[in-house]
Amino acid sequence: RPLKFRNYLPKDEELQQDKVEAAKPADFIEPTVEPTAGLDETAGVEETLINVAPKKANFDLRRDVAKKLEKLEKRTQKAMVALMKEEEERRAQEGEAE
Repeated sequence: RPLKFRNYLPKDEELQQDKVEAAKPADFIEPTVEPTAGLDETAGVEETLINVAPKKANFDLRRDVAKKLEKLEKRTQKAMVALMKEEEERRAQEGEAE
């Protein structure tokens, strides 16, 4: 089985005869996106880019935590209302004392 040199050029002239031409990649054809009828060009291209773009890496984490965040938001709102009522009562008492 003879040696074939693709990426190496040997110094020996006998071995240089066994050198194989480097492989050439196939021509790349750029895919084109044609805008749909009735829409301007930018809307069609932007829509295609949105559909092709992958979801964010933490998408599943956000989805799983969404219910817990809703509960936490409700509790936060209730706590803020309670604090405001306490502040109003404190101000009312200070107003009566004066």
